[in-house]
Amino acid sequence: MFQRRFFPRQTMSLPAWIEVNSSSLLERCKLIDLSESGARLSITDVRNLPPLFNLYLARIGQSAHQCRIIWQRGNEVGVEFVTPKRADNAAVADEPSFLS
Repeated sequence: MFQRRFFPRQTMSLPAWIEVNSSSLLERCKLIDLSESGARLSITDVRNLPPLFNLYLARIGQSAHQCRIIWQRGNEVGVEFVTPKRADNAAVADEPSFLS
C-alpha cells in the first residue's frame, strides 16, 4: 500500500483549540495524532468548520498553526499545516518544535 506521509505520526489524546475567522472564542477539540506536516482531530461539530482555520496546541502561550482540511470522516478531520506557527500574525522561526 502506498503511503503519502512524509513525516511519522505520533499518536496522542490531548486537548487542542480551534480559532475560526480570527475570533477570540476558541473551540475545544481533541488531538488524536500529530506529525510535522499535519494532524488528525476529533471535533464535536465539524459542520461549521471552515476549510481553513487556526489550531492551538495549548490554550495560552502557544502560537497557532494555520490548517487546511484534507479529509473528514464522521467527527474526525485530517488537516495539513499550511503556514509556519504564528504569534500575533508573524511567523516564528526560532521556536522549538512542537514534537520535541
